[in-house]
Amino acid sequence: MYILVISTMLNDGIMKYFFSCVKSLFISKEHKSNKNGITKHKSDAADEIRNDKGGFPVLIKRSEYESADKDDRIQGIIEYINDLHAGLFTDEELDRFIPMAQMVYFVDYYRCQVDNGGLDQYFENSRFNESQNKIVLDGLKAMGANKNRDLFQKGCKTIAGASPSTIGYYKCLDDSKEVNFEELNQIAEKLNKITDEFFNLNHNTYKYPDEGEEAIKVLTHKFIEKIDTLKILSDESYENDLKSVLTRVSNFGERLKQAEEKWNTNKPIYYKASESICRKYGLELLSVNALDFGEDTDKVVDKESGETHTLHYHITTDKGYHYIIDNNEELVLINGETHKALGSMSKTEIE
Repeated sequence: MYILVISTMLNDGIMKYFFSCVKSLFISKEHKSNKNGITKHKSDAADEIRNDKGGFPVLIKRSEYESADKDDRIQGIIEYINDLHAGLFTDEELDRFIPMAQMVYFVDYYRCQVDNGGLDQYFENSRFNESQNKIVLDGLKAMGANKNRDLFQKGCKTIAGASPSTIGYYKCLDDSKEVNFEELNQIAEKLNKITDEFFNLNHNTYKYPDEGEEAIKVLTHKFIEKIDTLKILSDESYENDLKSVLTRVSNFGERLKQAEEKWNTNKPIYYKASESICRKYGLELLSVNALDFGEDTDKVVDKESGETHTLHYHITTDKGYHYIIDNNEELVLINGETHKALGSMSKTEIE
């Protein structure tokens, strides 16, 4: 069971990798458009997707758009927005430039969070972000998911009507240390009831998920057809068109400098630990992907002691997948393919 696979952690963990990707995109050869790589598509309502409108384009790979798996089309939009974030566009800019794609992004994030751990998990992981909540509300309305919108609005009002300390808890504010746990439990109960309604509305049964009366995944998949600046590209053309889009970001050099400074100042301890042990054993850390308690790697946990509380960092390096065992005092670097230890270091050595 992964315990930290949430968007904020992943964004932190791959920030350095994003920097290297973005730099390579701008250093690469000048982009030349490939009009033959763009596919025009007509929806069931015969509304042609306008990929020559002149607005800010929303790019998607043809293989993802035309996939029989609805998740692939949705993931294609998410991948594009993540690429724009990597290119240092701000959320405020994306809200203005590609509002419909942002709706897809955040509505699907909401759906996945609730499917995974309930409405309470969504509000905690999103820190009860009012701007994000508004995009979700607008997106559900635009998609015709009105009953889902009513449920989500009920959840928002449940928290908004709580005491300042409880709202601060969901927002992760520093002044929310005095938490009213009785009120938190009451809110959790209310949100759990709304979550039950969500499942009844979105899923027919666990055997047939996403076949409910108003399944968000189905509506999101269909909604993507309505994005008026959608460009459906061959897989080969996507990267070239992406490079062209990324040149639109203003003050890129200054943004990159500020982002790097912020990252270096706020680098989390798990990332510093991963960097230090990789450096010691001649690896370049590319990303920290997730943390867990070793369920998937229990073959290397000490069988005699029966230790099960050691933390595992799953990382990507220039030499492939590795993981790190953190037993609170020592870090052990493990090859992810052979499950053999490359070496260890004391946590006091973390730089």
